[in-house]
Amino acid sequence: MRRWTLVLALTAPSLLLSAPSSADLLAPGFKSVRTSIRVEGSLPEGKSLVLNRTFKGADEVLANQVVPVEWHPANGPMQLVLIDASAVTNIKKAVAVRAEAKVFDEIVQKGTKCGSEIMGVRTLPDTSPASEVRWVYSIHVEGALCNATLLRTEYLTKAGEVVQSDTGSGSGSGGAPPVPATAPNAAASTNAPAPAASSAAPAPAPGAVPGGCGACGIGEGAPDPTAGWPLLAALGLLFARRRKR
Repeated sequence: MRRWTLVLALTAPSLLLSAPSSADLLAPGFKSVRTSIRVEGSLPEGKSLVLNRTFKGADEVLANQVVPVEWHPANGPMQLVLIDASAVTNIKKAVAVRAEAKVFDEIVQKGTKCGSEIMGVRTLPDTSPASEVRWVYSIHVEGALCNATLLRTEYLTKAGEVVQSDTGSGSGSGGAPPVPATAPNAAASTNAPAPAASSAAPAPAPGAVPGGCGACGIGEGAPDPTAGWPLLAALGLLFARRRKR
């Protein structure tokens, strides 16, 4: 009796958690990728720019600087928001205590949304030479209006070499499709003009890549309904033995 109790105590947690943990694995043929953002332009005095719905909650985005971005699909698409500079302190305090998303939403709701939402990306095909995706925006503020326009999406190696630069889609979503496996190896200037259109099929639209978030496996897929059967069978056997005694 004690032996069976010990076996169940040791195996039950792993049996119950086996299905959800499988959803955190990368999809075959994909690798993790870093992301960053650069917003070019100037901000009015007393105003700051933040990127809401990041992994931390919200991050301040300094103009004309590259800012690392951490994102999780459970947070939904991100949003650039122009807020009072004094509110940045509240953002940082909320980040420090790991506040819920609604706290950041309340802080930025008095601000002005700049452009449309940005769908993040977490993975790229493992055949791609790139290890980072960077969104480059331009920002223009006039009165109560704030417009952030996606200029291009850059794909960079670990050494910072740009292996591909796709032109933006205006003020549309900043989600980035995967870099083709045949991405050029030659470095491309960040100020270089967009490559000429070819007869090849166009890259998939943002959000159309496998998995909906750069083919990431985080939070995807329902748990395996058969994962708990070994535990149920062991419990049934235990009760049957007890009844015989």
